Amino acid sequence: PSRNAGGFLLLARLLSSGKSLTGFWIAQTMHAQSIVVAVPSLALVKQTLSSWTREFLAHGEAPE
Repeated sequence: PSRNAGGFLLLARLLSSGKSLTGFWIAQTMHAQSIVVAVPSLALVKQTLSSWTREFLAHGEAPE
């Protein structure tokens, strides 16, 4: 990952390396107000939303 002073984080990793969960944990730690997720297919959007929703619920939070 790389981060500049403006609060930008780029996470590029190999397939099946836990990017969705890593992104969730980073966003949670940084108390991010907005997140941009760029993926090449709707299936990966669904996978990311499912992972993030599962994590929110596991922490007793409701996703907005």
